[in-house]
Amino acid sequence: PNLSVQYYPTLTDLENNTNQITNPASALVGDATLVDDPINLVQYVYIAVSGNNTIDYTGRRCYTVVPQGYVINPLPKVD
Repeated sequence: PNLSVQYYPTLTDLENNTNQITNPASALVGDATLVDDPINLVQYVYIAVSGNNTIDYTGRRCYTVVPQGYVINPLPKVD
């Protein structure tokens, strides 16, 4: 009850507190530089789990990073 979670597409976004994923249905995650539909490649969404009662010197809640791995395999191409 005293924890909050925020989701981010990259670790850099989490660390900079930018581009938070607020609507999972419209979130673009993953490495956009990957081409040719890689199969079985693990990518991550980064989750900041923070206590509601702990604030650091910048005013941001203290947090722990939880990388959540996922694999999206593309549908086969029909020629």
